Amino acid sequence: MNLSKLFFIISFISILFFSCNKDSSDNPSSSEIGTFYAELDGKDFYSTNKQTVAKLETTVFGLTMSIAGHDSTNEFFSFGFTISALPEGETIEEKTYQFSEDCTGNFCGYLTAVSSTRGIGTSLDGKGDLEITFTTVDFRKGGICKGTFSGTFTTINDGREVNVTKGRFNVLIE
Repeated sequence: MNLSKLFFIISFISILFFSCNKDSSDNPSSSEIGTFYAELDGKDFYSTNKQTVAKLETTVFGLTMSIAGHDSTNEFFSFGFTISALPEGETIEEKTYQFSEDCTGNFCGYLTAVSSTRGIGTSLDGKGDLEITFTTVDFRKGGICKGTFSGTFTTINDGREVNVTKGRFNVLIE
């Protein structure tokens, strides 16, 4: 695994751990904001407002957006996706994006998951795919993005392919 891929994974994992300590109130008027849900091999992964984060950052690879959550009841306790290396001046739009290629410095999207028994799972290196449909996007810090996603990723420890279905998100971008 080259250095840029390791940077992607480390950045994503740090976002996951910071999201677990987020202390925000449960505002009933925005109950759907902060939700992040998917089925991982048919098992529910549900992250609530206090455990979900969407980050917009500029990295050495360009503009990057990550959406991640935490669910202590799922085998993969931390899970999410990243869209990385947006070309200069580009933004995420209300449309469907499909990713299945190697992410080395290219505009790409990938899934990442962390399990205490299976280690890290990822769709980097073309070891999986990701389809994201943004239905609402206010692409800035403080904006909201909403949509659906699905795909596959492979666990590093045992090479198992995990299917991600019925994914949906409604998050405030930090």
